[in-house]
Amino acid sequence: MGILLLSILALPPLVFPIYSWYVLKYGGGREPFDIPLTGFFHLLVEDFDIIFKDREGVDKWTREFYDNANTNRALEGKRVLLTGSNKGFGSGIAGHLYASGATLYLPCRRCNQTELRRLVRSNALSYCEFYVSSNNKRDKCLKMVGPEEETATRLETFDMDLSDLDSIDNFTQALKARMATPGMFQTGYHQFDAFISNAALISAGGIEITKQGFEAMFAVNFVGAARLLDFLIENGLLKKGESQIISITSQDHRLSLPIEEHLKAHGVTFGAPFGRGISDAMPRYDYSKLVLTTYIMGLGMQDYAGDYAFLDICPGPIASEIASNTPWPLNVIVPAGMRVVFPSPMVASIPILRMVADGEAFGVKPGRPSARHFQLTREASPRKDALDPRLQRMVIDQTKLLLKTRKAPEGKVTGM
Repeated sequence: MGILLLSILALPPLVFPIYSWYVLKYGGGREPFDIPLTGFFHLLVEDFDIIFKDREGVDKWTREFYDNANTNRALEGKRVLLTGSNKGFGSGIAGHLYASGATLYLPCRRCNQTELRRLVRSNALSYCEFYVSSNNKRDKCLKMVGPEEETATRLETFDMDLSDLDSIDNFTQALKARMATPGMFQTGYHQFDAFISNAALISAGGIEITKQGFEAMFAVNFVGAARLLDFLIENGLLKKGESQIISITSQDHRLSLPIEEHLKAHGVTFGAPFGRGISDAMPRYDYSKLVLTTYIMGLGMQDYAGDYAFLDICPGPIASEIASNTPWPLNVIVPAGMRVVFPSPMVASIPILRMVADGEAFGVKPGRPSARHFQLTREASPRKDALDPRLQRMVIDQTKLLLKTRKAPEGKVTGM
């Protein structure tokens, strides 16, 4: 019995290197769901290969950036709208941006706004102290980040629930009024330099239907994000030829069945809720991210080509709180395991900081594609069907219809 147990425990360290070699050698150019064994491990192998190869370069860039920002706030005057900033990956993004001098607008769902301001400033200080190469780190970072009172002018917080279109509308009206206030912040106060759509949801319990009839993950991960972006563009709150639209997607979009196959398999139309509950939670999550990536790439390649920089990024494995909505004990075990194995939000969010900070490399530029996809630190190709002009057009047009009717089509749900 002891020998059998030891043999079972010895299998992972023996099999994983062999599987890693197989994926890196033969997996290129193929979609994960087409690769034998497990597509999820295929994605992990790819991500960790990039993490290990690029980590020294990323660390060097970040330390140089913080050393330079310590004497001159690199992002001072930049206005950034960021969703999902109150925990996990989003809190990492907010900490880096605030430390670098950016003015942040942070809508969040049922969060304590005073605590959110404290969290962002606290993270900014700790990130600065970690990366600044100085003997007097604390004093320099306090000067760089600024006093606590400064959060009143550089951190704007709002209530917003991305799963509810009415809540989004309430937020947009409050935002519009706030941004139109004469004298707010710096010149050009009424427009954002970057919109970072980060908020996401994984729900591994029963299927939750939102107020407008959408499945909750689809509502948060796609419909709400699309509504907010539509508002920003239609109301001129983004700078044509300058602003960045950074959409946080997931490598898991590559695990999804193609959009039309998904709809046909479930017998529903675009936007309709479907599913059985916990047994197909991850496929529904993967599908929502595939739709998001197809939409973002479509807007940048078709409707707004040359107007904005559409940056679609898979940030890779992160020790985030995204699994906190899963049932007990998974909501305890999974986040704990992620904190041990995966990069922290502070480290994982550096590519986003770099995108906002380096407009020359990641901004709108003649001759450069308006829509670009990234896998962690590297520019990459998304799912091939996410680049299909016909599918992009279908998703864009159907999304416009959903946002106009404000109601999901009738669906097929069996696991409420």
